[in-house]
Amino acid sequence: MGILKGVKPAEDIQNFLYFLCYNCGKSRRFFIKNKNMLTKAEKKEQIELGADLTKKSKALVFADFTGISIEEIKKLKSELRKAGAQFKVIKKRLLKLALKNAGVDFDPTQFEAQVGTVFATGELSSVAAQVYKFSKDLEKAKKNFVILGAYDGVEKAALDKNQFLVIAKLPSREILLAQLVGVMSGPIRAFMYIADQLSKKSVAAEPASSAGEPASSAREPVSSADKVAADNVKTVENNQQTQ
Repeated sequence: MGILKGVKPAEDIQNFLYFLCYNCGKSRRFFIKNKNMLTKAEKKEQIELGADLTKKSKALVFADFTGISIEEIKKLKSELRKAGAQFKVIKKRLLKLALKNAGVDFDPTQFEAQVGTVFATGELSSVAAQVYKFSKDLEKAKKNFVILGAYDGVEKAALDKNQFLVIAKLPSREILLAQLVGVMSGPIRAFMYIADQLSKKSVAAEPASSAGEPASSAREPVSSADKVAADNVKTVENNQQTQ
């Protein structure tokens, strides 16, 4: 027999709660504390933590981690630490306030799923590849780690999922720099080759030795004054012979 006469035992608690709520009046409220419910002090702490992490970060990545085990989350955190980033779970409403306090205009409550945030001290490209690889590895295991979007603190711009994936699929910074050096060094190598060939061609066109130069080329040119003087000398000599 239930606590209330004529009521089944399974309905006792529900009816009892209705009774309490009805008799509390408008000036009071009846609460049943949930283990996941945060106190006012805990909420304040979460907001301050989120704001502090945001101020120290150049990029944020938002993801739905529903169904991901604790061990898998630990693995993600370990990989992110290598890139100077960390993964935190802050309730969306509190995260929104934290972002606002840090001067970031972004609303995480736009996402329907629960949100985990990657806070990266480096640029977005420094963590995008790791987060993308993690999601693909879980996808192979038929588990979903869905990337929802990102925020680029350097450019002050929000990115949707597709824009984030474009960055995540790019080669690393080191590889891009190596490719750039290769592209720039190509024309330089071609110029050096052409200059070397021209140098060899000019050397081959020169005489085998300087001794083989024509004698006439070694003579100094005779000026017109010298030629007149020589003619005068010959005239005088001819006159003397005539006399």
